[in-house]
Amino acid sequence: MTHPRLFAIAWRAALILLPWQTRLILSTPQLNGFPWEQGTVAMYVSWIPLVLTIVLSWSDLKAHAARVSLRAIVVMPIVALALTSLFTASWTATLLWWVHVLMLGLFAASLVVHRIPSIKIIAWFIYALIPHVALGLWQFASQHVFGSTLLGMAEQISSNSGVSVVEYGEYRTLRAYGGFPHPNVFGGWLAVALVLLPPLIRDARSTLIKFSWITCGALFAYTLILTFSRGAWIAAAIGLPLAFVVSFRHAVDHKQREAVISAIVLFLAALGIGLFTQWDAVSSRFIATERLEQWSLSQRTSAIADGFVAWKSHPIVGWGSGASLIGIAVARTAPSPVPLEPPHLVPFVILLETGIVGLLAMLGLGWFVLRTLIREQRLMNASPLLIAIACLALTDHYLWTLWVGSGLLCVVGMLTFQKR
Repeated sequence: MTHPRLFAIAWRAALILLPWQTRLILSTPQLNGFPWEQGTVAMYVSWIPLVLTIVLSWSDLKAHAARVSLRAIVVMPIVALALTSLFTASWTATLLWWVHVLMLGLFAASLVVHRIPSIKIIAWFIYALIPHVALGLWQFASQHVFGSTLLGMAEQISSNSGVSVVEYGEYRTLRAYGGFPHPNVFGGWLAVALVLLPPLIRDARSTLIKFSWITCGALFAYTLILTFSRGAWIAAAIGLPLAFVVSFRHAVDHKQREAVISAIVLFLAALGIGLFTQWDAVSSRFIATERLEQWSLSQRTSAIADGFVAWKSHPIVGWGSGASLIGIAVARTAPSPVPLEPPHLVPFVILLETGIVGLLAMLGLGWFVLRTLIREQRLMNASPLLIAIACLALTDHYLWTLWVGSGLLCVVGMLTFQKR
């Protein structure tokens, strides 16, 4: 690495910009009469520091690749996905998907090769979310998301159709978006951040830093309630307690144990305040009697049913990475009055896009990751993060289908294999 200072700035800037949707859109195709996100050709501002990080690390990446003999179980998913891509229903969508994956993969490899401590990656991941939390709190208080081309945000008003709201009785409550394309995505990032915070709090070198992280966590927990994302709530509800248990077990003295206990108390207080003040809206998300909740469940069920019909047409190699919506559009017997969505289940999206070949290859990669963590005795430490990301993958599709979701998965992958 010939420019260590520039590299240090570049990877930090890439993490800060990663959640933002600021981009230059070159073309926006339509599918079923609506804009098609997976086929939209666009260049994100976050790509600039991300690509710079890769360029500055290129010689080190090549040298490291020459020394490492990759196992078949690691190469197999790449080969399988490449083969299935040859049969894609949309070369544009599939090439865009590969561009995203390759950039994020090389970015993650750059940080791993240079052994950037995971504690630093976590810290900058948290810093990146702070402005989005501030935006989310303002949006919820004002019940308005202002539009901004510079920030990559579309205007959202609770009274408008198509906006993500919680409806209960006569009330429509706008969900917090932050700077993300959907509250579910914002909630997923917040859930992962909460799972990552306990070790930062435990290892804080001063009281000021410790309470700064605790304050961030409390605000993140409260804002997570305001996203009204059920999948993110589940991810945090399972992953966060486990993260506290792991952090408490690794505490080396009473000060660290006190820090973890203090964080638990304040996190619970923030969650309690959020649940108490928004209970009517929160409870409506779990009761399928409201009109919007019934509609949401109906849409998700229809997406899975249409996806199954589409998969039966291309069971071996799928419709192509990024092209699942083409298969769903073909499978539908009637036009959809709303934009089509992939099934809210990442494994099923993988099956739909890459067929049995791709799904088996990805399952093999997952088995290799688990076996590696068990062999290196790191599974317990990684389990809160892995469980949280698994919950998100089983309740939504964005980790596979959206740039910002793939970015979140990239960070999780880095932290899983990076020793603290």
